[in-house]
Amino acid sequence: MSGNARAPLLDDHDSSYDADDHFEGPDMTQEDVDQSMPPVGARLSSGAAMFGGLSTSPVMSSLRRQPSGSFVANTPLSKSPFAHYLDSAKLRRKPGRGDDAKASAMAGAGRAVAFGCINGAVMIPTMVGFASIIYKDPFYTDEAHNYLPQAIKLVFLSSAIHQVCFVIFSTLPFAVGQVQDAGLIFLSSMAVTIVSNMGNVDNPKDVMTTTVVSLSLCTTVLGLLLIITGKLRLARLIQYLPLPVVGGYLAFIGLFCGLSGLRLTTGARVESVLQLGKLFTGHYMKLLSPCIAATAWLFYISKYAKQNKFALPLSLAAMPILFYVVVFISGHTLQDARDAGWVSHQVDVPPFYEVFSLFDFSRVHWGAAFPQVIPTFFAMFAVVAFGSSLDVAAIQFELGKPMDYDSELVTVGISNTISGMTGGYTGSYIFSQTIFTLRNGIQRRICGLIVAGVEISLFLLPVDLLSVLPRFFFGSVLLFVSVDLLLEWLVHSYFNIEVREYALVWLTFLAINVWGLELGMTLGVILSALLFVYSYSRSSRLEHVDKPVSHAVRSYHDRKILVRYRPRIVALRVLGYQFFGNVIGTILKVQTHVAIRKPVAQQSNAQQRAQQSAQARALDLAVAQQRAQRLQDSLGGNGDGQGLEAVAAGQVSPFSTHSTSSSKDGRHRLRGAAGAVGGNGDNARMKSRTYSDGGTDNGPRSSNLTVASMPGAFSSSKGEMHRLYTPAPNTEMAQNLPPLPEVDTRYVILDMTNASGVDATSARACFLTILQSLNNHDIQLVFAGLTPHMEDVLRTNGVLAPRVSYASSEAGSSFVDPFSASEQSEDDGESIQLDDSGDFAITFQTFDDAVQFCEDRILGAVVQKRQESRDDFFSNSRLKAARSKYFTQVRVAPGGALFQKGERPDRLFVIESGRVSRRDMDRMYSGGSIVGMDDFFLQQNYSYTAQVLGTDATVARTLERAQFDRMSREDPEMALALQDALIKAVIR
Repeated sequence: MSGNARAPLLDDHDSSYDADDHFEGPDMTQEDVDQSMPPVGARLSSGAAMFGGLSTSPVMSSLRRQPSGSFVANTPLSKSPFAHYLDSAKLRRKPGRGDDAKASAMAGAGRAVAFGCINGAVMIPTMVGFASIIYKDPFYTDEAHNYLPQAIKLVFLSSAIHQVCFVIFSTLPFAVGQVQDAGLIFLSSMAVTIVSNMGNVDNPKDVMTTTVVSLSLCTTVLGLLLIITGKLRLARLIQYLPLPVVGGYLAFIGLFCGLSGLRLTTGARVESVLQLGKLFTGHYMKLLSPCIAATAWLFYISKYAKQNKFALPLSLAAMPILFYVVVFISGHTLQDARDAGWVSHQVDVPPFYEVFSLFDFSRVHWGAAFPQVIPTFFAMFAVVAFGSSLDVAAIQFELGKPMDYDSELVTVGISNTISGMTGGYTGSYIFSQTIFTLRNGIQRRICGLIVAGVEISLFLLPVDLLSVLPRFFFGSVLLFVSVDLLLEWLVHSYFNIEVREYALVWLTFLAINVWGLELGMTLGVILSALLFVYSYSRSSRLEHVDKPVSHAVRSYHDRKILVRYRPRIVALRVLGYQFFGNVIGTILKVQTHVAIRKPVAQQSNAQQRAQQSAQARALDLAVAQQRAQRLQDSLGGNGDGQGLEAVAAGQVSPFSTHSTSSSKDGRHRLRGAAGAVGGNGDNARMKSRTYSDGGTDNGPRSSNLTVASMPGAFSSSKGEMHRLYTPAPNTEMAQNLPPLPEVDTRYVILDMTNASGVDATSARACFLTILQSLNNHDIQLVFAGLTPHMEDVLRTNGVLAPRVSYASSEAGSSFVDPFSASEQSEDDGESIQLDDSGDFAITFQTFDDAVQFCEDRILGAVVQKRQESRDDFFSNSRLKAARSKYFTQVRVAPGGALFQKGERPDRLFVIESGRVSRRDMDRMYSGGSIVGMDDFFLQQNYSYTAQVLGTDATVARTLERAQFDRMSREDPEMALALQDALIKAVIR
């Protein structure tokens, strides 16, 4: 046979399609066939596969647990221990080119007929068993009015109609569609309900008529809903039905089939597991002996007779033959076998046309069925639709080509609609026989017609199969299906799914047994939803960002300050969807990373303010002295140009001298109380005024150096450090926690860039609680990367200020500046209103913006006058002389550029005040920074654009190339000293 046994899908319904035209290549051994099979999502179980069972059980069997907890399909169909009925045939090689085409076509048709007969034979005991399950109530088999033979005929008719519909409408010419076990329990439950509600009706035909009409009507409506679902392309929604719930339901089907098989074999009324004890008698055990032996044989051939495609049909045929051989050899008759309980007693079988007399609508008692069966109907719709999707998935894996789930769902809907309108029952693809037919190279629709013909014949013949064939023949098939489904879902699934899901399978199974089908499945869905909430809450997590650093280019002195006080910034990256299920976990995880200082003794607000004022004055004096010393020592304290040589010789570290640059970028310059955290006292408010980079006086100047009362900028060092929440030792939350810093936390950044969403419950119960907890300790909460929807949810629930709109006022800027009061956004013209209460969180577009804001606030705790920032680079007499003689002061308006990418590098810039953005690296330069130096000295075109940011103009000193050349000629020592200072300013 060819190396590719998977024929492509047909684009039409032409039954003359010849699969042989697609089978070319050398002969293949069975091992080759096995290896060529792709991994499938459906491993066939013996009962569910060979006898028309639902494909959900096989789907779970093909999943292999991965280390990460995910699952993959890994079981080739041919390797399943129960897949012999699919794996048995060796594929046939295409006839040679010289072979007669007509003979080849006839041979193909003959094979299709043969496999149609095989499929039809396999379905006979299955359909009889299904009929006994649907009409399991003793009323339907009462000796006075035994309706089971007519019910069996209806099941055969329904299966034949399903098969004809799949032959006509399916895209698969090898499709097999029959009454399926997915809806059996629901149909049986409806039938029992109707009998219970009609207990006072004298005419038994009214009960049977009401039952068959109600079940047919439900099947018709189910088919219409499937068609609508497929036409609206909503098949994916059906697949949301939790698989563990379906697994528990299928395990219950297995138990139900087992009890039905035992009942069918012995004639005893066994309705539950608690009633199995009545079977342990000599008579019943004698009747069960051949049933158990036949079931064991079916398991044996399913495992060890894979190569023989005739093993199953021959075994089924051998059961009644051997039975009658034993009966007649022992000198008994068929009547003796009936009297002994081996065969059912013969009943009169009416002609097939009398079956339709049951559909007398004048006898229907509608109130006996509706509306009580409506919940059962919707549960049946969900399970049948879900099962059909899994059937299609199993066929798709074997076919090796994508299938349209919605289109196939429409096909299933059409077959159920027509079947219901003709008095039939729910059905779908029988994926096992479909794949079996495909693997044997059958691509002719005549195969499906033969299956339908076998079933039509059994419907037409006036034969009661139960009174002709031995009971154990039907009972062994049902018992085979039962044991397989129970093992598959209650035992084998433990190795294929998570332990929690495995427990849910058992809980659903037990709930259905205890509280009934509808309530049990409802409880299973609820438990599955709770399990999902729990599992999803664990997938949403917070990651600690170690040592968050912005892209801002800062002076050496500023970097040294930030190294010391960076632990004041706690940055956490929020991942996943934030919803009600992870509220507590998120709160506790944030609090575990927040460090606070437990005071030695409780102080009043007045004492705290007095202490902070004294600390601020002491800090002012210390910082002023340090900066004065650095100004004196910059570049070795002289202008002789020896600094560069000392650095080059390794005698002096380039980091030994400190720049006098203070971060005066103005990007987050505070005006009033903007953005401050409320806290419990006024000490947390911004009360001082500062000078902006543009030189505007925003308040009374207290001294040359003033302390901005940033929340906890430099809080008391007295007291013991501890976490806001300390997790218990040896818990998951306590693992991998960073050590406690030496300074307490002042800013908490929550990076929401990778968060998929926030619901209202999480916004109020989680983030608002976090905000209030941090406010109590004067800690600012900062958000980064919020989507508009997340921002709206947080603002609505009081986490963000309701009237604050942080819009970028700089066209094309990548960050947000919420620190300029009453600014106008160039994007939408909206006035920015800053909340003075300071009780809200603030937000930035990017994580880098949020980190830079926190860094600026830390650096802004000590604010210098603007003039000192100007003198930061030109710190000695020689550099000041160079500035006055060779440098030119320029003022660039907001939105302008010092230079554009690609321009000639004819000058470099020393920033005195303002902010400049390097667009290619998302860098920001502030006062004291050097811009354009690399390209200037390398004499290559500018490699980036330096754009002015903010609302104030940027002031800079510029050195043109012509002036630098003149300096080199007139005063080489000054030029060398300038280069020395430029290099030190850049590398520090």
